[in-house]
Amino acid sequence: MLQRLMIVVPLACLAVAPASGQDIPASAPTSQPAQEVPTGTPAGEPTSWEQMSIGELLGRAEQLLAAGRPREVMAVLSMVRQKDPQNLEAKVLAGKVAEGQGDMNTARRLYLEVLAAESSHFQANLSMGKAWVRARHWHQAKRYLERAALVAPTLKLSAEVQANLAIVYQGTREREEAIKAARKAVTDDPDNLQARQVLVGLYLGREEYDQAIIHAKQMVAAAARTVQRRPSDLQALQELSGTYTVQIQVLRSYQQTLYEMAADQQYTDRLLPGQQRSAAETLRQIIELVLRQTELARELSYHSILPLAEKRVEYAPNDVDALMQYGLLLRNTARTDRAIEVFQSVLTRDPTNAEAQRQLEVLGATPASRPAAEGTGSEQPGP
Repeated sequence: MLQRLMIVVPLACLAVAPASGQDIPASAPTSQPAQEVPTGTPAGEPTSWEQMSIGELLGRAEQLLAAGRPREVMAVLSMVRQKDPQNLEAKVLAGKVAEGQGDMNTARRLYLEVLAAESSHFQANLSMGKAWVRARHWHQAKRYLERAALVAPTLKLSAEVQANLAIVYQGTREREEAIKAARKAVTDDPDNLQARQVLVGLYLGREEYDQAIIHAKQMVAAAARTVQRRPSDLQALQELSGTYTVQIQVLRSYQQTLYEMAADQQYTDRLLPGQQRSAAETLRQIIELVLRQTELARELSYHSILPLAEKRVEYAPNDVDALMQYGLLLRNTARTDRAIEVFQSVLTRDPTNAEAQRQLEVLGATPASRPAAEGTGSEQPGP
């Protein structure tokens, strides 16, 4: 018997969607541990922070937050508060730090303080809405997100709001509103995976397989564009793998409709008359996607063992074999600049190393040249 499929999307970037019918639930965001600096001043920064403007300090805090360095964010925000104790942007950023540390009570308190001072503050409304989405409190989330939608300053941020609203409407069973919001999101930002995920789930739940397949393909294309822009970004690669899983499972859900259904409403393995061509084409697409996902899994494995190779070099910095292995892994994870440096360091230790010379030629560099731009090659590590 062919069983009905439950679809799970392992996309690191997506918020949690309601698990109802055949809607596609997204996994919780994944994060990697960040190295924190236990000092009051961000590492590697100038000591004359008092000379920086509030805007410059806030910009730096946002960069540190994106880099996963919360303690340094709070150090910068303390400097902002010295200049402006009631700065609203600083409170929002402090709220995001609290969220990242799992302290939702503090995060919501800070967002509410901002909204009490400025009810139309975009980031505070968006952050409150997303916090309630994660808690699956749809009606509370709806209030803040709909307010944020009115004041979104850019199309990309508008898309983020609409994608979260689509999840909310999905949770409140407002299917048409969910589709409308998700469509607006992908219009504003074609690479918004969250919105495309909602569309796939909604169309699949309504057994509109043509639309579900279209949006699943577009989801893969959007994730692939992100990988092209950021070839060394592990999260982007993981998201691409997740979109392959979505498209494979959507195709399998469609494929099962090509078979006869038994009295117990379960699909059998008996193909309906005249569906051979459709079944064969669907299987072709599934096989192709599985093969692509398998190749991507190999690339992801390089990312997983890169820290081990780095540690090996740390312990044996003059071991040519360790350096070559490290350089090949750097090359295969699109960290080309660093790979060139490592291969050049091999030649300083072993000037006749033909493989290091060959790798530099492949990467468009020579022992005396400057590193080339990142993004070259994804071959397997050599022996």
